Amino acid sequence: MRSRRQREARNKRQLERARRRRDRRLAKMADKQTRENITRECGGCSACCFGMNVPSMNAPSNCECPHQDTGGCAIYETRPQDCRHFECTWRIGWGTDEDRPDKVGFFLFLQGGTRFGDLFYASESFPNSLGSPSVRTRLNEVAVTELKQLIYVMMGNDSERVLVGPPALIKKALRDLGKDKRVKITESHIAEG
Repeated sequence: MRSRRQREARNKRQLERARRRRDRRLAKMADKQTRENITRECGGCSACCFGMNVPSMNAPSNCECPHQDTGGCAIYETRPQDCRHFECTWRIGWGTDEDRPDKVGFFLFLQGGTRFGDLFYASESFPNSLGSPSVRTRLNEVAVTELKQLIYVMMGNDSERVLVGPPALIKKALRDLGKDKRVKITESHIAEG
């Protein structure tokens, strides 16, 4: 007969194996979906190489990737899964040519399963790009009039985070976040819609 501790350990191992199998299946599905949904080529844009958090390489967001060089990604053929499966919303069809991340100053990506459901994230395309009033104005236009959804904005090495979007969604998010005692809300978290 197994002790409670042994059962818990066995259950934990089984859960971890199931998670790994799920992650492998999701990675294969994402790879296929990414290849099918791409409508644009990156061209000279490498904004995601600056703004994306890549845990497998210990590369925080809003810092230039150590593998980025003048010709693009130096390890493109062997790049990590995080990079392989990243879906830039511009590449899969959102926006105009002028909204290409290296031109507009930010890039968007969609994250499912957040406390707000599917949530768009925005990250800087180059250092301090979201500090520019014109870039912030464009990001707010995208959130309020085009996507009509919240965008969670990560600025400057993740030190500042802002929600932009339609005012009704901002108010709902603040109500929901206010119930969570671990989250401290201040007016600096809000960009007017």
